[in-house]
Amino acid sequence: MEEGKNTPYTEAELRLRRIHQILTMVNECNINLLSYDENSGQFKYQIKFNLLNTLYAEINSKTNEGERNSLQKFRGFIYKILNENPPHTTKREIHYPHKNSLKFNPNNFSIIQEVLFNYEISLRDLIDKYYPDPKDRVYED
Repeated sequence: MEEGKNTPYTEAELRLRRIHQILTMVNECNINLLSYDENSGQFKYQIKFNLLNTLYAEINSKTNEGERNSLQKFRGFIYKILNENPPHTTKREIHYPHKNSLKFNPNNFSIIQEVLFNYEISLRDLIDKYYPDPKDRVYED
């Protein structure tokens, strides 16, 4: 772009577009949090957590200190749950040919599903608070 030329979008509009794109990806993950994404090598619940953290980074500058502290604690809590109580654990067979298999823990998954949902709702509430939806805006993906 040439220097001095105006862009068709303001920084605020670009940020709203990024937020919209992230939320679209979060919604796609919500369809089946247990599915495995071959491209990223992660389960959808892991991708969702990463996307929510990206969303948090997008809105962080607008939040007040109390909101940031609360979200940081919540984020750390989720990170700890994902690492200490994963819904999948790898089990290696003792006998030859020593295959690995995934063991699913529905209780752990239920907890992860609930905390990710609450994290998402908290972020969506902040988006509604700080980024009111402009009327009649059409977003193109």
